[in-house]
Formats: sequence, C-alpha cells, structure tokens
Amino acid sequence: MEPFKSDEMPPTTTQGEHRDAMAALLTANNLGVAWSLCLGFGGAIIILYFRANHFFPEFDWKESFSYLAALSFLGGIIAVLYGLLLFVPGLIWSESLLHDFYLESRMCRLEGGHRVMCWKTAWLTMGVPFLVFMVVVHWVATRNLGRALAIDLSTLAVVSAIVGVVFAGRPQSHAGAAEPKSSATGGGGRDGGNEARSSEAVIPSQTESTDGSSHYWSKLVKFVTLFFVSGFASLVAMLLLYALVLPSPYDAPPENWNWMRVICTGVVVTTNLLVASQFHTRKHMSIATAVLATLILLGTPEVLARRGEALSFRLMREFGFGGTVSTVVFTPEAAGILKAQGFAVSDSVPTLTEARILSRLGRNVLVACQKRRVTIPREMVISWSEFESTTR
Repeated sequence: MEPFKSDEMPPTTTQGEHRDAMAALLTANNLGVAWSLCLGFGGAIIILYFRANHFFPEFDWKESFSYLAALSFLGGIIAVLYGLLLFVPGLIWSESLLHDFYLESRMCRLEGGHRVMCWKTAWLTMGVPFLVFMVVVHWVATRNLGRALAIDLSTLAVVSAIVGVVFAGRPQSHAGAAEPKSSATGGGGRDGGNEARSSEAVIPSQTESTDGSSHYWSKLVKFVTLFFVSGFASLVAMLLLYALVLPSPYDAPPENWNWMRVICTGVVVTTNLLVASQFHTRKHMSIATAVLATLILLGTPEVLARRGEALSFRLMREFGFGGTVSTVVFTPEAAGILKAQGFAVSDSVPTLTEARILSRLGRNVLVACQKRRVTIPREMVISWSEFESTTR
C-alpha cells in the first residue's frame, strides 16, 4: 500500500458533474417540479394582487389545504397558458425543424463539437414569420371572436405555407456545419471511401438528388404542419388570455395597452427562439428561460396598467376569489364595526350596496365601498349578490 501524500489534492467535482446531478434530480421528480411551478406561479399572482391592495389574508392551519388548492389552481392555469405560448412552439422548432435530418445542416453550425442554432437563419426562417403572425393576433384579438379566429387561422396557414416552401427547398449546408472531406489518394483507399460515405450522410441532398422531387411534397406537408401546430398552440393561449383580460369586445383596454402588446410580442418571439436553441442540449435551461419569461409577462401589466386592470386582478375576479362588485349583507353584530368605520347602515340588517369584495380568502373579508376599504370577520358576512353580466 502506497503511503498517503499530503500534497495530493482530493478529487473534486466539476461544474459539469454538478449540472448533470441537478438535471438528474429534477428529471427524477418531474411531478414535484411541476407542482412547485404551479405553486410558484399561483403564489406570484396572489402576492401581486394583495400587494396592490395592501392586504394579506390570515389563514388557520385548517384552511391551508384550501389555500394550497387555490394556489395550485391559479398557478396551473398560468403554467398551461404560458407554456403553450412560451415553450411549446420553441420545443417544436427545436426537435422537429432545427434538428431535422434534412434541415440541420442549414439551420445549425458546428461549434465545439456540438450543433448550435444559427441565429440569423432561425430568425429569418422562423422568427420573422412567427412575429408577423403574433402581430396579426394582437391586432384582431379585440374584435368579434369568430372574425378574429378566421383572420388568425388564415394568416397562420399562409405563413406556415411560406415557411414550408422555404424549408422543403433544396438544402444548402450552413458554413461550418459540415465540410465534406476528399481523399488525398483519389478515394481509392479505405479512408477515402469512409470519408465519402460520411459526407453523403451529412448532406442529405447528395443522396436525394437522384429521387428528384419525389420527397418534396412529403417534406412540404411535414414542415407546414409542424409550424402550423406551433403557431396554433400560441393562438389558443393568446385567445384564452384575451378572454381573461378583455372578456368582451366592448370592454375598454387597460392603460398602456399598446406598450403591453409590444412587450408581449417581443418576449414571446425571443423566448421561443431561445427555447429552440437550448432544448436539444440543455432542456432544463430552456424550461428556466420560459419560466423567467412568464414572470416578466406577469409583472409587466402590474407596472404599466392601473390598479384593477392587471392580470392578477382579472384572474382573481374571473375565478371568484375577489374583485367583484356586489351587494353585501352582514349580521347585526357587524353594524357597530361598519358604523365605526363611517358607513351608514341599519342595525337590523347591515347592507353595503355597490361594494367590491376584494378578498374572500382567510379569516377576514376585505370589502371596498365609498372609496374606503374595511375588513370584516368572515362569520359576520351572511350573503352577497352581483348582477349577471350580459356582455359575455
């Protein structure tokens, strides 16, 4: 046995091994990671909403399950909608377009022994068409749903057809993506034959040239369908988000509406290109990119829109957690509290009309009426009612 040498350094773990270990841990706990994301997004909505109201509800431990259910519900909606908008298109581009055997030599270049997306080519062939489609979606989204859907689908079909024609054409390998080697002996030796065969495998156009246009239509249909599906996923998410933000075409848009649409379009296109460039080799980094973009889109309306017009307010109101205008009836015990707060109510049946219930979560109910807000113990609230909207 060799004696221990004090000058020997113990083996260290490299940064790549740490990253691989973390990726393995996340992969082994997909369900836990997904639930954590839902809780995180739901918590973000709750925090943004109550921050604007300068109030946070108090919960008993018995109500913790209801609170977690509310967080999971809100966060699940955010995860699905923004996943369709910010992650699914980039995933389709990465796995079915960028690294397609027929397109990889055109869309990617070799860098450090790995295929890396060529940003200029990806921007021109996927980013610009997707940007045009998103601009049209924002432009017609405030109109009648049937008319907006017809215009959006027509635009998406035309854009997808153009992208498909470009992709299905004769491929040209990107500079640095693959460089065929020629044998110094004229291809007579074994090495020359192997290099010739490897060149044919890298550039599919050399093996397909004899077939002429036999595979052109199949490639065209494939690429058109893939880009159409990626755009359709974003379209579904956008229409659902617009239904939450503007439930009716007659609703006035929030303040700084145009700026929010510009920011949304830029973030959506950029994020999907980043996801497309990362997913094939760094899946968890692509997910982190989509999560960061989601937080940016959630926070933008909170900064630019007026209080009550942000997405957090709309979500809380639409799903019955708070923000609805109601007539609220209290128990007689609440009359003293309401009078002490300056409200003129009767002693027998205290009632507030045209009041806005800002929060129904926790021990207390937060009510806004006559330009003031008051908290009332939940057990003192008997009933509330609201008018049914006729514009939905």
